[in-house]
Amino acid sequence: MGTPRGILVTFDDSEELSHEHDERLSKGRAVVAGEHEVSVGERCEAVLVHPESGEALTIDAEVASVGESGVELRFATTPLVKNQLRKFLGDSQRTQPLHERVRHLSISERYKLALNGEHTERVALERAFGKSVWEPLLQNPKITVGEVTRLARMATMPLPLLEMIVNNNTWLQVPQVRRALLSNARLDQAMILRVLRFTPAPELKLVPKQTAYPSAVRSLAKTLLARTTT
Repeated sequence: MGTPRGILVTFDDSEELSHEHDERLSKGRAVVAGEHEVSVGERCEAVLVHPESGEALTIDAEVASVGESGVELRFATTPLVKNQLRKFLGDSQRTQPLHERVRHLSISERYKLALNGEHTERVALERAFGKSVWEPLLQNPKITVGEVTRLARMATMPLPLLEMIVNNNTWLQVPQVRRALLSNARLDQAMILRVLRFTPAPELKLVPKQTAYPSAVRSLAKTLLARTTT
């Protein structure tokens, strides 16, 4: 048997490489445009060429299909191959802007990053995916008071997520978070009462006078104050 022929797999830029990795390479597939004198089932070598460094990664493969648009190659995603792909992709991931990398994450990767990511990653995730990452962001132990305050104030925040904030005693001890929650018209009566019960007496006395709060909040605050004075 002769040496398997090498088929070049090239990428226009780092963004395309990252996209191809997520969509095909990580799944053991590669697509090469143009005509090639190969047949289905033929053993070959997929020669991946890095768009920036020009370095090549050679992977044992076979021809999965041949069509007018090009050739599809298939290879085994062994632990060794996965590690080689990660290293090959590494240069692109370091140079590609964070918001671009985040945009190409799978649903499970987004969720994992939202649960554990740093502040800049959390910001990029929310900008890219909005409300779909709010729940894991709120579960991230690194989330800041400022982030919680902003989310608590949002009029589009789903009730279950508002309830998650309201049921967190640590967050309710922060004045900014309490004020943000009380200004949110989506809170139901039970949630309003819980926030008000965490509000110190001097602060509670001011609530009925705060026109920025919904009428339901001001009314319940008056009721609580009346009970404490009788």
